[in-house]
Amino acid sequence: GFFRRIWRPRRLLAAGGPPPGPLVLLAPAEGPGSEIARLLAAGGGPVFLATPGPAFAVQGPHRLQLDPGQAEDFRRLCAWVAQQAGPPAAFVHLWSIPPSPQAPPSAEALEAAQPLGGASLLALLGVLEHQSETLGRSPLSCTSKQTFLIDSPGPSKSEGPAPMLLVVTRQAQPVTPGEPVDAAAGPLLGLLATLGQER
Repeated sequence: GFFRRIWRPRRLLAAGGPPPGPLVLLAPAEGPGSEIARLLAAGGGPVFLATPGPAFAVQGPHRLQLDPGQAEDFRRLCAWVAQQAGPPAAFVHLWSIPPSPQAPPSAEALEAAQPLGGASLLALLGVLEHQSETLGRSPLSCTSKQTFLIDSPGPSKSEGPAPMLLVVTRQAQPVTPGEPVDAAAGPLLGLLATLGQER
């Protein structure tokens, strides 16, 4: 048979804040990344803003850039944050959000968008999984496909839970008929939908 996605209004549930510890915000160089980092930092915890670039480089006390497709850059990111404020407790992935609503993209544009989408997420997940195994942390698990929240199911016996990961998209799915959709987010949604089975 055929299935059609239906959106139903639900009461907004109270959500807890990020876990205690450093928060890493993966955001484009242009856009609301700096303002979001400032607002998150107002909560009291250290926040580090990471923007995409050609190679890993520290640009300030709480700002750096890295190559989104290089797992080694994510390893250096985690090590640098740990040196500054302790192991990262949470990651917020905003790299796949376009700076403005997108027209239907070309095949070239879709391919160009993947390093900031699924490719960067796979690189980060690989590093987090390796660190979880090395440090004896709780394994990664997908606990909420609606918010794409990935964290550990409970405390581990040694180094504590794995970092929380929140992936944010915009216009990835239509909510109302005729609403434009960002086709570049499609591969990312597919990856998120299968994380629970693959990771």
